[in-house]
Amino acid sequence: MVVSLLRDRYRVDLVELQAACEANYARLMCLLPAMREVSSARRVALSQGEHLLG
Repeated sequence: MVVSLLRDRYRVDLVELQAACEANYARLMCLLPAMREVSSARRVALSQGEHLLG
């Protein structure tokens, strides 16, 4: 049996990605309703282990 070492190229599904982003944004707005009231800059810090993102 020969196993193909070549994989199919990863293809980005932009429609699915945009839908996921919109759903996550809607969830974030439910968690942080005060963000809707402030029209200036929005900054959310995320941490991954010892690294601070944002």
